[in-house]
Amino acid sequence: MALFNFNRHGKKRNASQKPDAKELQKELTQAVIKNDLDGVRRVLDTAFWAKLDDVRPDGFHLLIAAQRDNRPLAQLLVTHGAKWTGEEARIVRLSVDKEKLDHLDTVFKAGDINTHFSTEQLRHYDFMTALHWSLRIKQLTKDERLVFGYDDKLLSGILREAERNPFAIGFLTGQERKFDKVIEFLDPALGDGTRNNPLDVRYDFLRLLAVTNTKTALSFLDTMRAEGFAVKPIEVEGFSLRRHPEAIAGLRARGLLAQTNPRRLELLEDWSTLQEKVEWSGRPFTHSPEYVAERHAALDDAAGYLFGRRQPLSEREAEKFIALHERRAAVTPQGLARMEAALIKHDFFTGDAWTPERLKRLAATPLQGSDICETFGKMALAKEIAQNGFDAYLNKKRFDKLAEAIERDAIRPDARVTTRVLRYLKDCLRRDEVTEDIEKVVKTLYEKGADCSWLDPMEFLGKRGPGLATTLRDPGLVYAENLDLQQVIARTGGGLQLVTPPGGKHYDYTEFACQLILEIAEPAKYVALHDKSAKGAKEKDGEGNELGYQQLFIREWMSNLSLKNGVITYRRRRPGESPSSEAPSKRPLKSPRRTYGRGPRPGY
Repeated sequence: MALFNFNRHGKKRNASQKPDAKELQKELTQAVIKNDLDGVRRVLDTAFWAKLDDVRPDGFHLLIAAQRDNRPLAQLLVTHGAKWTGEEARIVRLSVDKEKLDHLDTVFKAGDINTHFSTEQLRHYDFMTALHWSLRIKQLTKDERLVFGYDDKLLSGILREAERNPFAIGFLTGQERKFDKVIEFLDPALGDGTRNNPLDVRYDFLRLLAVTNTKTALSFLDTMRAEGFAVKPIEVEGFSLRRHPEAIAGLRARGLLAQTNPRRLELLEDWSTLQEKVEWSGRPFTHSPEYVAERHAALDDAAGYLFGRRQPLSEREAEKFIALHERRAAVTPQGLARMEAALIKHDFFTGDAWTPERLKRLAATPLQGSDICETFGKMALAKEIAQNGFDAYLNKKRFDKLAEAIERDAIRPDARVTTRVLRYLKDCLRRDEVTEDIEKVVKTLYEKGADCSWLDPMEFLGKRGPGLATTLRDPGLVYAENLDLQQVIARTGGGLQLVTPPGGKHYDYTEFACQLILEIAEPAKYVALHDKSAKGAKEKDGEGNELGYQQLFIREWMSNLSLKNGVITYRRRRPGESPSSEAPSKRPLKSPRRTYGRGPRPGY
């Protein structure tokens, strides 16, 4: 037996002196790192003769041998008791190439080590084990780490992920390891947990979402804050949040959802594909209706926080969304349409980045089974009018586009729009004659529920005839009680001249006045009888000739006592107010010439 041997610094050591166990353990690690088989054997022999049971190879040394695919070294380590626990074997299986493990399979079996696991078993692993090995590497010198291969691929996969932020992972999973045991390894760039320098645990939160569930990931944040550490708000990114959108609501409820999320469009990638039947690469996939509905609801809720009016899209994001729309339109049209309908609800398309041209590009790519592109067309039309200004369309060249916007529901005919459109139409009249185009626009306003509360129907009376006022009454935009009957009668020449023949000077006004009187006196009878597209009531006499309102008035006068006495009961209502069943006040109808109420002129 040699009297002397040498330590790792090349200095002689007296064999009669008992070597230091810690120094020998370091020499063992150094020899394993250098792939020095003789050096490993020499250290183990020294420890054996010195009866140092604490000096022995462990799973970390075996990991290095497996990564290097050094079969003789692995066999020597296993022979001297190196072994992996089940948790360590999972980490090795995730971080070392399968070919290397298969090459050493007989060596592992000799040491009763199992490295074969199912996908489900590999999905749940112990972060703490990876953290432990990662910290051991941190304790090596820079030169040792280079020899060891630390800067290459030794800790690829799960080990590298665990080493990236040992603070959070160790705190979460190391139930037996206290927080202060890991804090010394915290990367200063990740914060220190104070209010001015909160901890950045985004990576760990996303990783935890991927391997566990939303409840566990959120409880991780709750536990850290309960310990008194400030946490930096988390940006939406990564596959994990796309698969667990309900976590976004949890982050927001805790005040931990970042105000700006530059990668938020990633959330829409999966959302746009979410439908019951999907086909990828010629292979069909099916989701249950319950699953699809649940995911859409969660994503819809998340969209309210991420894509609302307060967080408008940038120009770049808008272009990315258009590309997504065009890419998914032919593959998953139902999922895409459902997503875009939810985004419309959250004012996703209202920002400045959504120019009329971009909205038209969305409308140009139709989705089968959905009318969402028609909605984009309406939005483009409305935005174009808003940008150019409403007044720019009140002319002959551009009014057709404004009328189209009203007809397609792109513009809501509120009181302001209705009043300005009708005043423009009045200015377009020639000799108080209403053309078919003008009648069509008025009819469209009626059908779209135009708000007439700002209108004064008397403003639209013409000089030669009632003009646009008749057209407003025909479809029902205004009612007879919205007009001032006294002024209408005054325009018949001072009083009703019954019967003024067609072509007479005041024929149109006389007909209009009789229409209003009949509809006020007997609305149930004459409003229902009134034809929306004609100036007459379209009743016929015994010879088949159509009766005008003057003739209907005379017939009613013969049997209606109120008309005979020149008095009917009505109250002029404000513009836009419809007749009601409340009792109106009695109001005499008088004219300067007092011809009304005397009955038909002789010779009628």
